[in-house]
Amino acid sequence: MTAKLKSAQEETERILKERAMVSELKHGIMQYYNSKGEWAGTFIMETIDKLLIKGRDAHVRYKYSPIQGNKLSRSDFGYDQRVFGLKKDGDKYKVVSMGKYMSARL
Repeated sequence: MTAKLKSAQEETERILKERAMVSELKHGIMQYYNSKGEWAGTFIMETIDKLLIKGRDAHVRYKYSPIQGNKLSRSDFGYDQRVFGLKKDGDKYKVVSMGKYMSARL
């Protein structure tokens, strides 16, 4: 294997690993919002539109929608952006907190 081919293969592996980490982090953020966040049981996070990691914080813009028959009878939906606190666990991140409404800086 030539040095150029080896370098390209290593870069491809790095990109794939980074994409997997981002996908896993998005899943963890959505899971935290939907099960532990202040709106758990009222709204669900449908999609993450933007994600920016700054140190141990994930700044996230997302779309939310109400859960049918929720305990607060909320029916609104829309977009919000919040900071989610992260804790490094080996080579992965764990979501440990959720910031206030519109707290993310994107």
